[in-house]
Order: sequence, then C-alpha cells, then structure tokens
Amino acid sequence: CRLACTEAAPPIGPEDGEAWVFAAMDSTLRAARDAVNSAEFSAANCELLRARLGLSEGELRRVVVAYPTVLGYSYEDNLAPSLAALQQRLSLSESQLRRVVIAQPQVLGYSYDANVAPSLSKLQRRLQLCDEELARVVVGQPAVLS
Repeated sequence: CRLACTEAAPPIGPEDGEAWVFAAMDSTLRAARDAVNSAEFSAANCELLRARLGLSEGELRRVVVAYPTVLGYSYEDNLAPSLAALQQRLSLSESQLRRVVIAQPQVLGYSYDANVAPSLSKLQRRLQLCDEELARVVVGQPAVLS
C-alpha cells in the first residue's frame, strides 16, 4: 500500500488517445447514476413519510424545505422507528404526530433513544407532568423537543 500511495499516477490526457475521454465519461455516468439512485431513494422516502403522516403535498414540501436533510434518511431504518417511538411514548394520535412533525421537522433527525427520550423524561420530571400533560406540551410546543 505504501508503494502504491507514494507512486504518482500516470497522467491521463489527450496524449493517451481516447482513453481519457472514456475515463471521464465513465466517471460522469457513475455520478449521474448515483444522482438518479439518490433521487429515487429520496422520492420513495418522501412518499412513505407522506403516507405515514397523511401529509398533503404542500405539507411535505414545507417539511422538506425546513429540514432538507430528511431526504437522505432511510424511512425504514431511521424515520419509521423514530416516529413510532415518539408516538408510542406520548400516546399521540396520528394527527398529533403529524402536527409535531410539521411544526418541528427537525424531530425527524433526532435520535429517539439518545436525545428525545431523555429530554422528555427530564421535561416531565422538571415540570412534574403526567404522561397526558407531557403529550399536550409537546403537541402544543414541539420546539421543546429540540
């Protein structure tokens, strides 16, 4: 590996005939394929998120514009488990969960176990809230999750 890392790569250019053109085309095609795959991944995740929360196209657009990072998250691996955990912990209805996500889209990126659950517990203890009161606070002021 040391030898390979220290040796200079041979230049690729017009003096190599058409080889540099094919190398550039291959690189461009790989980048285009990756972009298409990424766009398809993002579109599929957006559709799953929209269906899960019952979002209109406008609401989904608002969520994505406010928190574009969500486009890179896996629905199955990240979004669905976090939404389910939050909904279960607070006994939220579908419409309440939807309101929280629309008002605080960043919640989609929070780690439930590492951030949300401890924050909810601290808030509940500090304000001496029962579970129902905690849910009302979060639905009314979703920014408390941040």
